[in-house]
Amino acid sequence: LGLRTGADRSRWHRRGESTDVLLLGDSQTFGNNLNWPETIGGQLDSIAATVGWRVANAGTGAHLLANQIDVARSLIY
Repeated sequence: LGLRTGADRSRWHRRGESTDVLLLGDSQTFGNNLNWPETIGGQLDSIAATVGWRVANAGTGAHLLANQIDVARSLIY
């Protein structure tokens, strides 16, 4: 789906599956120059996994709020 994920395929998101937390944002949310476990999304995903939640990181560098809303809408519909 174009979301940033770690190497653990069991945590990957596939079309039609539900997501409990969707992260939107810019390069800080995406985690530019960081490995997945070091990112905000990676840290949150590790915690969420303990309670069975799924985190999707849709952060993209240089996105403004309007762009982030467009991304969210495209993922919902």
